[in-house]
Amino acid sequence: YHEPANMFVAGFVGQMNFLTGVLEDGGVKLGDGSVLPVPDSVKAKTSALNGRAVVLGFRPEHVLPESAPEHGPVFDVTPERVEMLGSEQMIYFPFCGQSVVARWASDISAPEAQTMKVKIEIGKALLFDGATEDRIL
Repeated sequence: YHEPANMFVAGFVGQMNFLTGVLEDGGVKLGDGSVLPVPDSVKAKTSALNGRAVVLGFRPEHVLPESAPEHGPVFDVTPERVEMLGSEQMIYFPFCGQSVVARWASDISAPEAQTMKVKIEIGKALLFDGATEDRIL
């Protein structure tokens, strides 16, 4: 679950968000021009991979409300759908031209069609090679 060998395993063992982009100067440049930093755990290993197609993967529980104490880049998003599941909710929204889902406790406000701020706990994200789909260690 925490260290899948490739994208297939990452998606098969639990839900995973995948954002495709190109590795540039310690970040993943997404299709809309946004740049997400790569996790510190792989930053030193990625300098030789500049220009390579990659996929940044992160679990729904690593997409957090802006007020969460964890660190990560903050973004404005607009939920398209909120699915209440008892003690938790799934929040679906477009992000940088791709689809992302977040999993939050049901008592956290996430109104549909209203802009809100979220952060991605980038330290828990995984980086995959865009061609082979293997995790970049």
